[in-house]
Amino acid sequence: NSVPNSADALGFTTHVYRARRPFAQQRLLTLCDRWPLPSKELCLLDALGAAAAPGVAALEDTRAFEAHPDRYRAAFAGVLRSKGTAWLDSSPRDPVAWSHAGRHLRLKYEGVWWAALPEAVMRQCLRSPAALAAEQAHFDGLDGDRRQELVFIGTRLDAAAITEALDACLCTDDELREYRERWAAADAAPAESGSD
Repeated sequence: NSVPNSADALGFTTHVYRARRPFAQQRLLTLCDRWPLPSKELCLLDALGAAAAPGVAALEDTRAFEAHPDRYRAAFAGVLRSKGTAWLDSSPRDPVAWSHAGRHLRLKYEGVWWAALPEAVMRQCLRSPAALAAEQAHFDGLDGDRRQELVFIGTRLDAAAITEALDACLCTDDELREYRERWAAADAAPAESGSD
């Protein structure tokens, strides 16, 4: 008898989750809290360096998780590894590095979205035309390269359940509008105070 040694023979599959709007941080944290992993590092502070306080709408929206805790918990049952980049409503500047292996999950702000920097800085950092074009290919509309791009690897993955659970964390249209207004006002504040 031969021992299977390929990912396919062992039953491993992958699912890539993509979305073009931020996660509501409180809902994402609630979802992560439901994921039965013994070790979690959720190093998420808002742009001012304090833990982001959930709004009333965010707390009310966690009721979906409370109403169906087993459904959302089961969504990740077959996931053995996940990694990627997440975009949260708590910061338009900083992407979140998502790293999960086995029984450990870590979410931490890391780096900066290219869209948050002046184009001249991007060109200075990416001197090769090919590298610049590759990064610019991730840009879409007002949000630039901000996006959800998470890869899940495991056995017997339920891609539809993973997508449903993560989609439930995305900002609603109203929350997205509030996000844009909040960060536009924050960006304008230093310019206004400097004009006195």
